[in-house]
Amino acid sequence: MSGARTAAKRRMHRVLAVVAVGASIASSALVATGRGQWETRAGVAACDSGPRVAQGMSAQAFCGPARATVVVNRRRITFRSGVCERHSKYFLVNIGTAVSGLGTRKPQPPYFGLVMGRSPAYSEPVVNKPGTYHQGLITVNARGMHIDLHDEQDLTIVLGPGLRAGRFSATKPASPIYGTPAYRVAGSFTC
Repeated sequence: MSGARTAAKRRMHRVLAVVAVGASIASSALVATGRGQWETRAGVAACDSGPRVAQGMSAQAFCGPARATVVVNRRRITFRSGVCERHSKYFLVNIGTAVSGLGTRKPQPPYFGLVMGRSPAYSEPVVNKPGTYHQGLITVNARGMHIDLHDEQDLTIVLGPGLRAGRFSATKPASPIYGTPAYRVAGSFTC
């Protein structure tokens, strides 16, 4: 296996570990209330937090006041109903439904995730105060696209006072291995 393919495979395993840890951390604070829904009814997104199974794969739905707006190659996407978690060494944002697992049949419900700092599955420098950072992981699933921003040279995440809001930007190069185009991503979130 080539060095690029090995690095891409390691990155994918790390992404899945981060999503799984984020989901398990949040599930300890949320109570499962039954089956979740990923569709909208009468223009209002249904939200049913907690763990679930989606096409045989583990999933975690998040509900709460957190919101994010992401612009991907000039396409604006809004995520509503999620949670922010502030810990002594790391910071998480989970909005929508995160699905862990691999495969072409993996469902891709809308999801925005951000993890920064020294979490149980992520060993970057400690993040527990406002400031500008250049390390972290951002995941965007929406409208047939899946983007993971991690280790991009221009990744910038700015956390505001009280870790209640922030903004981010990065450029993801095209990948011939996965057949994905280049992405310019920028956005903001509020807790």
